[in-house]
Amino acid sequence: MNTKLRSFIKLLCIVYLVIFIPEVISEKGKTKQEINNGNRYLTSVENLLKNKRFFYGLKKYEMALITDLYEFKNINPLLNQGFKIKSLFVLDEKGKFQNQQFNEIKNKKISVFKLDKYKKDFQNSLNNVNAVIFNVRTFGTRNDPIFDILLNTMLYALKNDKRVIILDKPNPLSGFIEGSGRIPIQYGLTVAELAKYFNNYILQKPIKLTVIPMIGWKRGNDKNISSYLYQKNLLDFLSKIEPINKDLDETLLKKTLLLPNKSLSMWEMGYLEKICKRLGFYCKNYSYYNKNKKNYLKGFCLSSRKNLKKFSSFNAMLTLARFFKNRKKIKFNYLDSFDKILGSDDAKKFLNNKISFEDLRVNIQRSLQDFYFKSKKILLYKPYPVVNDVKILKS
Repeated sequence: MNTKLRSFIKLLCIVYLVIFIPEVISEKGKTKQEINNGNRYLTSVENLLKNKRFFYGLKKYEMALITDLYEFKNINPLLNQGFKIKSLFVLDEKGKFQNQQFNEIKNKKISVFKLDKYKKDFQNSLNNVNAVIFNVRTFGTRNDPIFDILLNTMLYALKNDKRVIILDKPNPLSGFIEGSGRIPIQYGLTVAELAKYFNNYILQKPIKLTVIPMIGWKRGNDKNISSYLYQKNLLDFLSKIEPINKDLDETLLKKTLLLPNKSLSMWEMGYLEKICKRLGFYCKNYSYYNKNKKNYLKGFCLSSRKNLKKFSSFNAMLTLARFFKNRKKIKFNYLDSFDKILGSDDAKKFLNNKISFEDLRVNIQRSLQDFYFKSKKILLYKPYPVVNDVKILKS
């Protein structure tokens, strides 16, 4: 083999290694940026921008972008790639969206709106676009406002013949499925998987849905924030039972378990502390006086242990709610939002002694298995989530 031929073959090999191999690897998810439980993966936005030829057809749409403050940084890369974003809706529940951020987007001649929840004026602002990009994180439970915003966006798209484009995001509580309802409290799906579930099983007929997946992401509970979310969800459930944590501000609602003063005896307070510790929480005595309501509350400030394994917010709620309902000095009232957040009235029926625990368990396990069977057809990532059994902590 002459020298020129050998040099030409070497050149071809170098071109192949430099150009084609990285492209194939990125397609298979081996070029990854973000970290999920120690595993690196390519985000949906990176996938969209990196694999332009697969998603080039989306550039023909005039779009509205729904995003949150965390994902806000992705708007300029999308604009730079030629996506026609006409309206921007920023989910801003805590009012942290700054004027400087508004000004940065106004320079791009885009209409910018704050979105604290789904409103009619939000629908009206979508009339001048033909597609909606959904680029929002989820925390994996029905009480997350993203659940309703996504569903209502898809219902609007169905009624008005719009396309919905999902930039998929991890679910930090994707390892387990638990709770009551047609869609359980903790549903174990990513944003795109939830959208596909809505499209297949909830909407009257499917909408035009495009999913931009993550590459290389693995399902599992995020160890960095799962313990915080367990505590937040548990206290959110309990706050729907009056007078637990009644009239507290948002900060206290996330960390305290309080009742009107003298609702529990010293023995009962000690027993409640033991239950909380067995569930996986550190307890510190805490008192609070509400000046506006002129009432004195007493209980515990909770902090969850890190890396709680197989913790169930739903089972913990049942355990604590059953303890409270058996107290003699206080009467508990279940708000309408209690059934809404749980997806059914089975838990309330059990706590009011209208059905047995075995009936409750059978009803919930049946609905969970039905949801899991349907979900397996639309799951994008492995391993599949595990279905939690319904249990109550025994004395």
